[in-house]
Amino acid sequence: MPHTSHSSNSLDSLHTFNPIGAHCSGYFLTQKWFYLALLFAPLSLSTIAFIAPNLLQHQPWHWPAWFILIVWQPVLEELIFRGLIQQKLTHQAWLTRFFNTNTALNTLCIGGISAANLVTSLLFTSLHFLYHPPLLALGVLVPSLIFGWFFDRYHCVVPAILLHSVYNAVLLFSFF
Repeated sequence: MPHTSHSSNSLDSLHTFNPIGAHCSGYFLTQKWFYLALLFAPLSLSTIAFIAPNLLQHQPWHWPAWFILIVWQPVLEELIFRGLIQQKLTHQAWLTRFFNTNTALNTLCIGGISAANLVTSLLFTSLHFLYHPPLLALGVLVPSLIFGWFFDRYHCVVPAILLHSVYNAVLLFSFF
């Protein structure tokens, strides 16, 4: 006989009503992948600095810029790109047909990156070309795929927001 307690139904409805992926259990904090992704920020930045040392030059930063880049931008961008766009693309039949993927999983065969994540990350990266040097804008692609992978895995924007904040903080501290 199926279990039909009131609390189970409440939890089920809570998980189904998660329109922008804002509800999060915090389970991602117990996973090694989250901490490896945190370590990737300084590694990726040092790679960019090695390839183009003049790209990361000292800039004068003021506290409002710190707040915008470490708090405001990650929250806003991840709610829009992961919570709205990537989540919406995950359920689009045309996307699964275009990438010839399994409709239930909507994943590509390369590293578990979903088609929705790939399209969202390409859009996210292309918008960075509007206000960043080309190499720095292109450098956003891999972190964006990582943020999207966490959204796909945990159905929550919180890990993406935290990672995005750390990546931006590392970038800012390298300029300071």
